[in-house]
Amino acid sequence: MKAEYKKRFLGSYMMKNRVQVYIDRSSHECMKRFLSIAAPDTSMAGYVSRIIKDHIAENATTINKIFEDSKTKLF
Repeated sequence: MKAEYKKRFLGSYMMKNRVQVYIDRSSHECMKRFLSIAAPDTSMAGYVSRIIKDHIAENATTINKIFEDSKTKLF
């Protein structure tokens, strides 16, 4: 489980076409502390991007359903 997490979220990650987003300070501090110990070579941006991509992939069906339901209710 630990090895799977490291492979999934903590390896190097090439970032292209980046945009800025904001997160709450407590989440940032938690991730900063974690990465400094567990994966000092992993960037915060890469870690957050992988978490978001994973969330979207795991919830794609539900996300698409919410989007479709919302889209049809607009008209």
